[in-house]
Amino acid sequence: MNDFHAQFYGFFKLPDSDVWFELLLIEGCLEEQYTLTFTTILMTPKNEGRVILNSKDPSAQAKIDFHPTALDDDILYLVNALKYLYLNVVSALRHYDLRLDPSTEILNNDAY
Repeated sequence: MNDFHAQFYGFFKLPDSDVWFELLLIEGCLEEQYTLTFTTILMTPKNEGRVILNSKDPSAQAKIDFHPTALDDDILYLVNALKYLYLNVVSALRHYDLRLDPSTEILNNDAY
């Protein structure tokens, strides 16, 4: 088995919202088992982050602090993106003896 087989990028809009997220799917193998790795990236966060200048020197490297978990709304959007992914993609793969790691406990949490 090779270490890497294919990848797929997709951009999705959460239903009834203006929230976009990117889905990255990588097919590969781990421990002689085929794997699918799903990555979600929130494309429209409400948090703007910040840029910290360490010096007046324009050639000095600045620190970029995205602070992606600073706002509860952004966390909620990511959880909703994961729920969308789970309901629309992962559920279609159930008949392949799918094992999820980490588990889907957060999807059942009513706090989100």
